[in-house]
Amino acid sequence: MIENRTEPAFGAIRVGEPQTSSLRYQLLRWCKLIARNAVVARERGNRSELVDDFILNALEASSENACMDCASLAKLILKGDYILQLVEFLTTETTQDALAELETQVRDGVAAMEEPDAQLIQDLIAQGANYLPETRLATWGATRFGLHETIVAGLVGVATTTLRAAAPSKKAWDEMQYRAEGVRSSLQSLKPRERKEKRPEYLERAAAIEADAQAWRDEYRGVLDGVVDALAALSDDALPEETLCTTAMQVGKIAAQSLEIFERATTSQYGSPTPNSVSTTRKKGACVVFSGDDFEALSALLKQAEYSQIDVWTRGEAIAAFAYPCFASHRRLVGHYGGSWRNQQDELGAFPGSTVLASSPVEEPDDSYAPYVFTTTPTRFSSIQTIPRDADGGYNMTNVARAATESSGFLSVKSGDKVSVGFGGGQVEVMVDRAARAFRTGQLKRVIAICGQDFASDAPDYFERLFAALPDTSVALTCGDVKFRFTIGQTSQTSYNVPKVIDVGRERDANAALRFASELDAELDRTAATSPTSFFVSLWGEASMAFALALASQGRKVVVGPYAPACWSPELTAIMKDRFGITVATDPIADLAD
Repeated sequence: MIENRTEPAFGAIRVGEPQTSSLRYQLLRWCKLIARNAVVARERGNRSELVDDFILNALEASSENACMDCASLAKLILKGDYILQLVEFLTTETTQDALAELETQVRDGVAAMEEPDAQLIQDLIAQGANYLPETRLATWGATRFGLHETIVAGLVGVATTTLRAAAPSKKAWDEMQYRAEGVRSSLQSLKPRERKEKRPEYLERAAAIEADAQAWRDEYRGVLDGVVDALAALSDDALPEETLCTTAMQVGKIAAQSLEIFERATTSQYGSPTPNSVSTTRKKGACVVFSGDDFEALSALLKQAEYSQIDVWTRGEAIAAFAYPCFASHRRLVGHYGGSWRNQQDELGAFPGSTVLASSPVEEPDDSYAPYVFTTTPTRFSSIQTIPRDADGGYNMTNVARAATESSGFLSVKSGDKVSVGFGGGQVEVMVDRAARAFRTGQLKRVIAICGQDFASDAPDYFERLFAALPDTSVALTCGDVKFRFTIGQTSQTSYNVPKVIDVGRERDANAALRFASELDAELDRTAATSPTSFFVSLWGEASMAFALALASQGRKVVVGPYAPACWSPELTAIMKDRFGITVATDPIADLAD
């Protein structure tokens, strides 16, 4: 791969693992083949949720940060064979009954699959050699190769966001349908005369609820179709540079749409965020620290800890939970511990309880604390225990609680700073109104959005220097865990009633940042080109690339860094700037001035 900086592309976790790399790139090839057939099937009016689910899960597994073991990746590849047969069937004329029967056969076949043995895994690894980056770089050339990798990274980011929005979205659709039916049912309880008078009103209200649910479904379906279309396009290894650029911009559009769906799904399940000041002061007692952005797992942990003597602490992006009403009611959610994922070895090694890691990337723990570390998904690290699922699919936190009680817990109180969160959701409009007033009076001149996943290296201090250089007439709009490089203790209000740091949550909560910029532009009669909001994205992980492409698709200028991806040659870096408005960071002072 092409190194024009000192860091590898989209995460350094997988470097030096040729076996898993071979399987991940082979899995991506399966996704392309399946997507190419899915496009033909869609034209015939044939779809299957099994196909959509496989593509999203396989893309997530192909992430450089997923840390999946060879056996799990090999099993997904074998499942891909079943899905490919299914989607090839969908390209022909078929009936719903025949499709349902084949889907049942696929489910049964996948369920009956044996664990791949060592020889089969080695055979699959050998087959994947043809799809490794080095092979494709030599064949395609630096620019086309880099564009392809950028698109794939964006698609992986879209897939992981869409997967986390899927369950709450489907739950919300069912609830909306139930509400619509309830409105119609309540009409029947009225007296005949009143029923006749109010019938149009009630039916219109029910229809509006159903139309809202259908629009949400259509948006979700649009994201799935967009992912399939992009993968199908990438199945052609001879795509010209211009087509790859067009595809990258299309991925940016569906990335923006997936972020919008994610925000709506999250607020529908957990409530709308409200501002909160989160304590980092240590509290005595047994404890569990939850690190990651999977709120389903956090909810399960809190429910099972409710009547115990175990305190739950957040770490990294999980601090956003303190903004949601659903979590604020849990008495065992007591505070925040530590910073971003990159500090895992130091922070978790010192934590006197058990740990739940519920998102990527995951580093292999030291022997000293490995027995107390649990993950929500399997990893390649044999020392980490995977949290099992109950019969109903929920997380079983029994082993997590046992490890917490077997630990010492915090032995004394230790004072700490507070961190402000909760400016997403409905608070965006409040902050926009205040910011617009401050702009009109000249007290506020710029909003600097600092977003994305923190990067592995400790050496660069780009974002710390960027934040330190902000003048008094600027505020920082943040999401993602890169904020922990500078936000601890930053709870001050400005003189114009806008927080110095406006945090909207996790990296996947970035739609709130997009809404803030768009609504502020509308208030000030600005465009994306003349917007007072500038975006700086820590480009470390596929979700960060998806967000950068989303910004580009909306015509916004964005600085990414502190490194360029390893797949960006100098020529491609110039293309990203000229065609997409994406500039690689150089010096924070100079970039801020630009």
